[in-house]
Amino acid sequence: MNLRINIKVIYLLTLVFLFIGKVYAQTDTLTYSNGELTIGEIKKMEKGIISIETAYSDSDFMIEWDKVKKMKSQQSYLITLSDGRRFNGTLNSEGNEAIINDGQITSTALIDIVEIRPVKDSFWDKVSANIDLGYNITKANNLRQFNTRAHVAYTTKRWEAKGTYNTVFSNQD
Repeated sequence: MNLRINIKVIYLLTLVFLFIGKVYAQTDTLTYSNGELTIGEIKKMEKGIISIETAYSDSDFMIEWDKVKKMKSQQSYLITLSDGRRFNGTLNSEGNEAIINDGQITSTALIDIVEIRPVKDSFWDKVSANIDLGYNITKANNLRQFNTRAHVAYTTKRWEAKGTYNTVFSNQD
């Protein structure tokens, strides 16, 4: 009987900690020009599209950056402006003005921000990599083709390094 109660308590505590972890991760808020609001975790903003992950959706929401009216976040970002300046810090906005806190307070127009990338603390959170492989066969002219593509990136508070490798091997009679 005592063992059964302990298992239930452990199961309940596990569920509570998992729920608390998920709630804690949802710290970013986006408010749009139509008044709607999304709470989640901002993944990135590039090419005029901001991506936000929410607890209630299987895939990330993709929103046009010029539709964002207000943004609140506690995450640390690598922020790139249209004039080439880069900042590392938190980003909050109200109306058309964005406030970047990177030790000093910097104010800029929201439209001047061209890229936002979250910066994490651990080494593995800063690394991203992928490998793609493909094999094509065409029987009519006996074509065989093997494709590979690899991409590795490392993002720190002040810089980002990227590397890409592509190959195509073909054999045809």
